[in-house]
Parts: sequence; C-alpha cells; structure tokens
Amino acid sequence: WITITLVTYVRTDKIFWITTSIIRGLIIVKFSLGALYSWHILRSTRSNAKTTPSIMRMTCYNKGKDGIKNTLDSLCKQEYNYKLIVVICDREITRPGNKKTIPEIVLNLCDFDQETEPKTYVSLAHEAKRCNKARMYAGHYHVEEEQKEDRQDGAVNHGTRVIVISKCRDPTETEKTGNRGKRDNQVILMSFFSKIIHGHEMSELDMELHQKMKLLMPHMDPNDFEYILMADVDTTVKPDALPVIINVIETDRNVIGVCGETTMENEFETWVTMIQVFEYYISSYLSKDI
Repeated sequence: WITITLVTYVRTDKIFWITTSIIRGLIIVKFSLGALYSWHILRSTRSNAKTTPSIMRMTCYNKGKDGIKNTLDSLCKQEYNYKLIVVICDREITRPGNKKTIPEIVLNLCDFDQETEPKTYVSLAHEAKRCNKARMYAGHYHVEEEQKEDRQDGAVNHGTRVIVISKCRDPTETEKTGNRGKRDNQVILMSFFSKIIHGHEMSELDMELHQKMKLLMPHMDPNDFEYILMADVDTTVKPDALPVIINVIETDRNVIGVCGETTMENEFETWVTMIQVFEYYISSYLSKDI
C-alpha cells in the first residue's frame, strides 16, 4: 500500500511540474512575441506630420455641463494641427435641476458667430419624421486653463474650431422632439461626405455644413478631410490619441479603422465602481474574444 502511494505521488508530482513548465513556457513565449511585435511597430511607424485634416465628432443627448466640458477639453487638447470638432445635439432636452437645454449649454461653452435658421435634412426615420430640421453654429472652443495662461503671457489663444449641429423642435412632434437616434447622428456626417465624393444632391443642412467648414478653414476643402474620431460625452480622450490612431492607419494601409481602448476613470473610487470595472472588463474584453 505504501509503495503504490509513493509511486502515485511521484507520477502526480511529475505531471504537476510538466504542466507548470508548459504554462510558464507559454507565458514567456507570449511575452516575447508581444515585445517583438511592439519593437516591430515602433520601427515601422513613421513620424506623423499631423497635417491630414481630421474631424472629431461628439454627440450629446442627456448629459450635464461638466461631462460636456471635460470631453470638449480633451478633444481640444489633442496634439494635432488640422482638427475640427463637430458636436451633434440629439434633441432640445432640459436635465432636472437645469434651466438651460443641452444645446444651450454647449453653445454657452463655445464662441459662435450668430444665430442661424433651421435647415432641413433627410433623417433615418419613417413617414413624416423622415424630414427633420437642425440649426448649425460655427465658432471656436477655448480651454479655460490654457486661455488663462495665454492671457498671463500676453499670447492670443484662437481656440479650436468647432461646429455645433442642434436638432430642432418640430411643432408637429410632442415626444422626443428632433430626436432620431444615434445612427442618425452618424449619417449626418457620413452622408455629407458621401454626397461630396460622389457629387450627389445636397440638403439644406449639407450646404450649411459645407459653408461652415469653409468659413472656419478657408484654406481647405471639405473633401480634404480623411478621418473621423467619434467620442461620446463623459469620455476623456488622451492628448496623443488622435495622432497615434492616424499614424497607425497611415502606416499600415491594411487598417481602415481603429477602436481605442476604453478604461474607467473612477475605478477605485468606491467598492461599487470596482465591481463595475470587473463587469466592464468581462463584457468588453473576454466576451469579444470568445
């Protein structure tokens, strides 16, 4: 009985060490391949001149002033030269405790030229809701901290060029006036560039967008824009995100789109946020891999 137990123990011990060695070997191989790939990317990535015109699109639906301001600040701080921020307000809604609507909050954060008339466009809806209206404003957004520093140094801060598209209230609508969903926000920009490329007939809103772009960037044509960075409100984008993403796309011609890695800012604030981070990690990473 003792002999059988010792033999079984020795066999189990060998299996344990063999399995452990295989796992360690896999970890070392994965780490080595990852380091080799990173080294290859660093060598193959060329320096980005930051001259390719790009648009940073942000959508607003039911967010507060702080969330809107933080996202606009992060987009404005992008280390990129030829950039244009496009903010799309989904509807005229007032949050509880606020006296101003979401579009009014966005307009107060920026410097704009003047009041504009509503322009019609074809939305993603059915029947009467297919024809929708929106106002468009062109101006600049300034980061308060940078503006104060420039004033102290005597420098002039022209800010970042921004266009705000605010879907208007239709007198015939009683619920969710002007709202057509997130897909409609994407189609507003995508259909505009599609019409420019293929020479199709433009709507009133498309013509207004073309004029606003020429007003803010007279040395460029709207057809020169090649990339669109899409960010939601309450999302903070790192200052080097836009140049890094564009650099990857321009370096590797097989890449047509890049999705940034999203993380939680307040993951260690409370035990509830810690649980949410764990759930977010499983749903965003493990589920996608499976």
